[in-house]
Amino acid sequence: MGDTLKKIRLIRKTSKTFLGISALLMLVSTVALYFYLRNLLQSEVEEELRSTEARIESSLIENPEPFQLSPVVEIQKVSRLGNEVLKDTIIYDPSQDEMEEFRELSTFSAINGENYRITVRALVVESENILIAVVISYLVIILLVFLFLFYVNRSRNQKLWTPFFHNLEQMKRFSLSSDAPIALMDSGILEFSELNSEIKILTNKVRSDYRNLKQYTEDVSHEMQTPLAIIQAKIENVINMEEPLDDQQFEQLTSIQRDIQRLSQMTKRLTLLTKIENNQFANIEQLETQIQGVVISSIIEREQVVNIRLVFPGTNTNSVSDIQQMTLQLPSGDIVPLQKVAKIEIGKGVAEINRENQKSIGVVTARLNNRDLGSTLTDIRNNLSTKISLPPGYHIEYGGEYQQQQQAFKELMLILIAAVLLVFTVILFLFRKIKIALAIIFIAILGVAGCLLSLLLTGTPLNVGSYTGIIMIVGIIGENAIFTYQQYQECDVSLSHPQKIEYSIAQRLRPKLMTATAAIMALIPLALGIGAGAQLHQPLAIAVIGGLVFALPLLLVVLPIILKLLKE
Repeated sequence: MGDTLKKIRLIRKTSKTFLGISALLMLVSTVALYFYLRNLLQSEVEEELRSTEARIESSLIENPEPFQLSPVVEIQKVSRLGNEVLKDTIIYDPSQDEMEEFRELSTFSAINGENYRITVRALVVESENILIAVVISYLVIILLVFLFLFYVNRSRNQKLWTPFFHNLEQMKRFSLSSDAPIALMDSGILEFSELNSEIKILTNKVRSDYRNLKQYTEDVSHEMQTPLAIIQAKIENVINMEEPLDDQQFEQLTSIQRDIQRLSQMTKRLTLLTKIENNQFANIEQLETQIQGVVISSIIEREQVVNIRLVFPGTNTNSVSDIQQMTLQLPSGDIVPLQKVAKIEIGKGVAEINRENQKSIGVVTARLNNRDLGSTLTDIRNNLSTKISLPPGYHIEYGGEYQQQQQAFKELMLILIAAVLLVFTVILFLFRKIKIALAIIFIAILGVAGCLLSLLLTGTPLNVGSYTGIIMIVGIIGENAIFTYQQYQECDVSLSHPQKIEYSIAQRLRPKLMTATAAIMALIPLALGIGAGAQLHQPLAIAVIGGLVFALPLLLVVLPIILKLLKE
């Protein structure tokens, strides 16, 4: 078949299913929440407009003079009454010094003999910002809950399926020639318990059938040996008779003799096979006793258990010839030298067998000297991929500090994403403008480039410390950008937009320089590796210094440009 099925681990399969269903539910619930809140806010705005319109009518009864509160309320006298109009419109808002979208309600009323058109407006942008902030907050909360449940579910699945994988490994090791029962782990789950019960019944049945088949083979072998020997002897007698045989008779008898010899050899092989499977050869414990002696007790020496062996006199087995001359007692009672039943040669032994998850492994460890972990692993991967070809069933895994580093990177990446989302939510709640929130987050993320550039220039690896510095820079730049825009909003209304930007930047310039300079001066000793333990925090210091230096042009140049573009 051209197509092959891709093998997927069971836990990974269930995790992917959980991820897919959860992501779909999260997306559907977010969209549904958005439209529900949108309709709810629209209803609230319309009710507020009608309530405001009713209060205005009451005030006109007492004071019939029309008035105007631009752009929220407009009252005009008209010649005739018209129909009520509810619509969205865009008008100039002096308080914000820009065009804004409003929800507008226009009604006509006859009060004290005069016709009035009453127009009431509500700012739509505030409602939209509140809606977006609520939806994003909901999305962040659901995402955090989803990640928590994912890790809990993954941990639970690993514990739940541990007995299954243990039993699977036991099935792989199952041997028909062994009398030891298969050791299955009980998980306390009904389905797994039933599976274990069926496996035990099946293995016992297979082992019983196998032994019966071996016994039958052995019996047939023994039963055939005697008739074949008799036939062989009679054929030899016929061939050796005094009366000569013609060529045809001699050839036929010779052919029959060859066939009988082949049958005899086959029965001998069957007998040998059954002896091997039934452990009818000499027990290996005889050799262990002659070479190593017998363990009769043990003592504790230097916190280690040491065996006490009883060694027989004259058991000097330092050479291959000595081992070859050892004698074995066969089940039949015969005593033979070891060299007649075994081939003895010197080979390389295994000092230690390491296992992980019940699988044999070979462990290679090393220590780093004046090199970082990332570049070292890159060189190791390249050399292994070009110089080593692994046979089927073998694979290479990288553990130790590298495995811990990769796990820490994943966790820090989640923390970084969560921090960005939380900062975005705070900005959205504070200013209620999604464009400003996106602009500040964009500038904060650009600050990461300064961290990476400083790490690249200094040849510092990307590790847990530098990752922590990147997360700090995102928060620092976001905080400074928030203060700058807050200063911009608090400017005098009479100032133009460019003047507001210049004023806010000028007001925040000194605090930014003081903060950045103080932080950089404090981190320089760590960045240079001065002092005991400074090398541990050196990547963090380099990342923070690079981010702070890169943050100054972002806050003093890029942020004003973005504010100007958003205004235009």
